[in-house]
Amino acid sequence: MTAIMSGLVCAAPGPVLPFFDATTLPAVAAGSEPNPYRNHEARARIVEVGRTVYNQSCAVCHGADATRMGPAPSLRAVGRFCLRITETSLKSRCVADADHYFYKSVMEGKVKLGVTHMPAWRDVLSSEAVWAVRTFLEAPPPAEQKP
Repeated sequence: MTAIMSGLVCAAPGPVLPFFDATTLPAVAAGSEPNPYRNHEARARIVEVGRTVYNQSCAVCHGADATRMGPAPSLRAVGRFCLRITETSLKSRCVADADHYFYKSVMEGKVKLGVTHMPAWRDVLSSEAVWAVRTFLEAPPPAEQKP
């Protein structure tokens, strides 16, 4: 109950399949790591698909476009500390670890002390959709819309 009252748990409904054109995402093997879309030639399109999936599936808890705070932590922070590492091989290992953490967290969810902090998405999102979201989160935030 304390977790709910402190805002650490998002009371969102269970995972719901987002509407997006999966055919625009290049195929990846399930569980491919690190992020196979990070330097992909179709990255701009992948970022847009990731944004769509994120806003339909993740924004309710993590904030719209990952630019506004939600009741759950910002996903843009996952692995950001790796950018400060200057040694190439260590930086690469750090990014791979962050990718693994992100992918596993999305697919398996987060349950602590019997409380579901994040539902598992493995039966809802494909590997392609998860990596598209990760690619979106690594891209610069979308520009704020001006009225």
